Amino acid sequence: MLNGYSIEGRSLYAGDLAHLHQVMCQQRGWIWRRWPAVGREFKKLDGVRKGKVWLNGERLTFYEIGPLPGVASNVVPHAAVERKREARS
Repeated sequence: MLNGYSIEGRSLYAGDLAHLHQVMCQQRGWIWRRWPAVGREFKKLDGVRKGKVWLNGERLTFYEIGPLPGVASNVVPHAAVERKREARS
């Protein structure tokens, strides 16, 4: 699911993700769940880390989305194949 949104390598505020969850549930007819339950499951995804920052005396939760495993490893071999094709032409 995260592939289609190009959010790898970014940090997302938990409040924004909670709003996105609510909108997606409405659009797709899913049952809405409170954010803590969704956040626990979200944190289990490969490449997702939960963190906290302090801003103006307020603690904010964010999720850092790392590179997805296996995706980057396909880039180099694919690029090498393309270079070989171009060299033959």
